[in-house]
Amino acid sequence: MVKKHSWKAARVKAIGVKVHDNPKLLKESIKKEERKHKKSVKMRKERVETREMKKQKKQEKRKENIKPKIGKKKMREIEKR
Repeated sequence: MVKKHSWKAARVKAIGVKVHDNPKLLKESIKKEERKHKKSVKMRKERVETREMKKQKKQEKRKENIKPKIGKKKMREIEKR
């Protein structure tokens, strides 16, 4: 299998195509991809948390703004009765 692979790599190199078979560089590239993935996961988590916080703040502000109106409406109903 190794011999077959080395002959195939030699033929491809002879054609002029780059062969990416350096184990050290392959390991580095895999680690780089893993770091990139972890970073994107972290950033995604931060975006979701920020979005949820903003949503919660808007909801609280809305409740605070609506509260007086509900109170007035209840008072009018009580006065009518």
